[in-house]
Amino acid sequence: MSGFVTMPDVDWLPPRSGDCPCTFNTCPSVIAACKLARLQPRWQAVIVAGKESPTSVFLLKVANATITDPRYRRSGAATIFIRHILQGKTTDGNPHWESSVMGIINVFASIIQTHSEVQDAAIIREVHASYHSILDIIWKDFHFLTGQGTVADTRRAITSKMIGFFARDPDMKRTMYDEKTLKVVLHCWLETAPDSPTRKSPMDTASHMFAFKISWGISLLPISWRTRSRPSKSQHSFLK
Repeated sequence: MSGFVTMPDVDWLPPRSGDCPCTFNTCPSVIAACKLARLQPRWQAVIVAGKESPTSVFLLKVANATITDPRYRRSGAATIFIRHILQGKTTDGNPHWESSVMGIINVFASIIQTHSEVQDAAIIREVHASYHSILDIIWKDFHFLTGQGTVADTRRAITSKMIGFFARDPDMKRTMYDEKTLKVVLHCWLETAPDSPTRKSPMDTASHMFAFKISWGISLLPISWRTRSRPSKSQHSFLK
């Protein structure tokens, strides 16, 4: 495994955290937070998360906690996230993989933040090995990445952010120039509104995958592509 290359915004807390501002005991978010705090050591929470629905609030709490506490990822959280993505089914109008993709992002982010790539090499290998299977699931649910508005923009940001983290490793990146990856990356970038607060993630991933920088830092990605929010006719034909 090669060393990770540098890209901006290593730290990443999912924009849809699932947290609720209320404090009522009947609130699913409050119930899940209490449940997470009660389950010690951390591996118990990971086991329970593996038995939860892929769209459960508790799974999302574990995904969020993974970025700040290494004990979650070292207790098998990545395995649980991967399994939920590959074995789960979308049944309620929301993608079953969303929370687990956030978890994968936070596994990567927490490892990079703490410079523990060597210590957590086995975790990285496991996640890398799952990439194309994960992308196949997202590809089947491509319609969730279409449309306009905050929800669609956020899903595109989450998806592109995950792909960007996979592509940080040079060896991994070389395996990612397949048609599905390229189409998803371009789509997430070009279809996100230019004034969206989540647009930076799709743009960074597209730049990392497609742009080459010469020694003095000038991007060879055309300016029109860096600023455009919708594909031109020629680009649109590629995305079909």
